[in-house]
Order: sequence, then C-alpha cells, then structure tokens
Amino acid sequence: MKTKTISTRSLVIMAMFAAVLCVSAYISIPLPNGSHITALNFIVTVIALVFPLEQSALIVIIWALLGLVGVPVFIGGNAGAGYLFGPLGGFSFALYL
Repeated sequence: MKTKTISTRSLVIMAMFAAVLCVSAYISIPLPNGSHITALNFIVTVIALVFPLEQSALIVIIWALLGLVGVPVFIGGNAGAGYLFGPLGGFSFALYL
C-alpha cells in the first residue's frame, strides 16, 4: 500500500493558512445576543475549497489545538478548554463538519 506524503511546500502553505485562520478570528462584528460574525467563516470556506479534505481537516485541527493549549486564536481573543466547552465552543466544533 502506498502512503501519501505531504510536500514541504504544502506544509508551509498549510501553516500560512492556519495563521490566517488565527488572525481571522479577531476580525469580528459583535451582535447584541453575545455571538459574533467573524471572518473565520469565510476563511474556513476558502480553506475547504483550496485544499483536499485531509489537509483542510489538519489545518482546522492545528487551529483548535493552538487554542486548546492557550494561544488566543478563538473569537475575541479567547483560548483554552473553557472556551471550547463553553456556550460558544460548539461553533468551533462545527468547523470540522
């Protein structure tokens, strides 16, 4: 069975899109009910259209892991497991769908 490898060029481009995904969470419009409209939706759609399924999932998983360990990459500069399992964390899990 042949294993698929990811080239260095693809890894660098994926890392750049993971960084763009992190920055896009800061571009938001707060709504009166406490949620936000962010550029995150647009960037996730672009990632899904540009990359194959495995690479798209890897980019979003890297973003989620960065936030889980404490890097403020979620909407509004939030981070940590408290955000992921809080009221707005379901949106972060929905990005995998």
